[in-house]
Amino acid sequence: MSARPSRPRGFTLLELIIASSIMFITIGMASMAFLSQNKNLQAMDMSRVASESSRDALLQLETSLRSAGWGIDPRNALDFKYLCPTAPCRDKTDGPDELVFVSRNPSYRMESNTGTCTAPSTGGGATGSCYWGNAWPVDSANLTATTPTVTITLRANQVLEKGRVVQVMCQGATKPVMLTLSARYSAGASATAVTLTPDTVDSAPYNNLTDLKADNCHGAVTASVFLVDRYRYFVATPNGSPDPWLMLDTGLDLNGTSPATGVDEADWVPIARNVVDMQVAYMVPPTGGVTNYPDANSDWIIGNSGGPEEPAYGSVTVGGTTYAPPTYSTPAADLSRFTKNEANVRGVRVTLTLRSVRTDANRGATWAGDSLDGAENRTTPVQIQGRKLYTAQTQVSLRNMESRSNFTF
Repeated sequence: MSARPSRPRGFTLLELIIASSIMFITIGMASMAFLSQNKNLQAMDMSRVASESSRDALLQLETSLRSAGWGIDPRNALDFKYLCPTAPCRDKTDGPDELVFVSRNPSYRMESNTGTCTAPSTGGGATGSCYWGNAWPVDSANLTATTPTVTITLRANQVLEKGRVVQVMCQGATKPVMLTLSARYSAGASATAVTLTPDTVDSAPYNNLTDLKADNCHGAVTASVFLVDRYRYFVATPNGSPDPWLMLDTGLDLNGTSPATGVDEADWVPIARNVVDMQVAYMVPPTGGVTNYPDANSDWIIGNSGGPEEPAYGSVTVGGTTYAPPTYSTPAADLSRFTKNEANVRGVRVTLTLRSVRTDANRGATWAGDSLDGAENRTTPVQIQGRKLYTAQTQVSLRNMESRSNFTF
């Protein structure tokens, strides 16, 4: 009986080819899925970083804009004077806009007619007013000097920086005047009397020496001094930074070195990274029966068409008629209420453009980057080599611009 021949062990060439093909196809599909997922993760990461920056920017803008004009005459709340040699200076059609406004610092408390004060500061003579926080009674003043001065007593450890704007107000919340300090003042461990000297250049409304000297009430012990906060938002790439930022300039000389007041980068406060453009539009309440609109395209929004276009400081000429800025007592239906004067602005819209934190590797080294049409009245598109672009927008109502009288608190 003969032995059965044994079958050869292993795989045939055909089986190996089929198995290898299946393996290569599986590996290829897995690699494609991995690469696709990696691309999606990179895109999501760039979007996430841009979203974080936009949230930082909008939170800061919205919070500070809601305080715009608090304790300030609406004619002076939006600042078109600071670092503005020639108007229009805030609005640009080929680059980022600037947004500048002021408000009284709210961190204070005062009580009038309280008799004997036990608070850190007292003043007001017979009124016996008590002051806490960032408010002080006037001790004395020299209003006859070429550059007038006002003396107050700082409480322990308080500091007033060079470039700080202060508001001097007479008794009864009357005749407010703003001054810009020319030097830094501080108190040590105990209360210290300081004589505040403003800048020598008489420039209304933020260094109004003329109006300060015009009435002796500013030097009376019944007068008060308050802090004013300035907010200047702009886009810049600081020295040493590879990225553009939304920056805040408060006008204060924070480090005590020259140059000061707005041109020393060491005094700038970074707000949000990778912001490449900011466009600002100002809204005036519409009304019927007015044919001379305050804006370029007759939609009651200043800065969203034509330009450069921004609200005006001071008198405005419309249709051959010159209108003075509306005051607290100007009737709501007066025609001066419908000009482009800054006192008539009731809302601000801010549109930001942000770039991705890095170039998009998925598009290749030659990709020119996203191209976005300019927001508002910007006529040139925004495009950055190899970068994705994102937008964020907010609109804030300026309720303090509705004020109808001065107040101390």
